[in-house]
Amino acid sequence: MQQREGKERSKASPFGAFCKKIRDSKATWVIAGVVIAVIVVLCCSAGWRGDNGVRSKSYKKVSGAAGLSATIQYDCKSDCQHRFDFNVYIMNDQGQQTSVVRPDKDGMVQAALPEGDYILLIGKRLSKDKTFPQIPVELKNGQQLELKLQYGGVL
Repeated sequence: MQQREGKERSKASPFGAFCKKIRDSKATWVIAGVVIAVIVVLCCSAGWRGDNGVRSKSYKKVSGAAGLSATIQYDCKSDCQHRFDFNVYIMNDQGQQTSVVRPDKDGMVQAALPEGDYILLIGKRLSKDKTFPQIPVELKNGQQLELKLQYGGVL
């Protein structure tokens, strides 16, 4: 008898009773549903927070240092004569500005830089979310990165 009571007592521990109470509660299922919904919304918004642009890149072998050849295109709604009247700021991986380049009349930006990771900050709001686009790039010695950026349309 005493052995049977001891086994039953171990099965009915306070933690086990607490878990059973939570499992059977309808409020718990509602809270779990809300938590899952919040997680899904956060994951989806993290994927959509981009710059509403299309990006394609390729590397081409060249001699010398790392090169960058970027073409920027966007839907121009007003003042298209001064379409590329902005700067592209190039920052290193520590956030320090290393160069400033102005696109030519066709939206082409070219630069020769040391090998490394950079961020291109376009000095014009080109996307629907009203932010300045920031494009991470990796430059490699002996290769030229050919980058095509399209905002407000498809490449």
